[in-house]
Amino acid sequence: MEKLLRPVKIHRFHWISRIGVGDASITGMLTGAVWGMKGTVLHYVSKHMTFKKKPTLQVIPLFQHTYSMTKLECMVSIRVGQAIYAFIQFMKSTKKQRKQVQTSNLPQS
Repeated sequence: MEKLLRPVKIHRFHWISRIGVGDASITGMLTGAVWGMKGTVLHYVSKHMTFKKKPTLQVIPLFQHTYSMTKLECMVSIRVGQAIYAFIQFMKSTKKQRKQVQTSNLPQS
């Protein structure tokens, strides 16, 4: 999977969320959880793809309202030849893994 994602370039990444559950304390805890989830996703994406510009993340708490909205805008590019090569390599490794699983499941004499 890493070979498939490595040639992807992210030119723009904006992720904005608005959250509220009507109770300020629960909204605050939920906002922190959303920040943590976004940080985890961003860490994974930045580990496997290349950002050309710094990503923009926002979590806006709505303490007095019950509301949930998220908006993700991104622009990515990948060269077609690199994508085809990475896909072929991915398929080869998947096929090899299937063969290893099949041979390991054979009954022992």
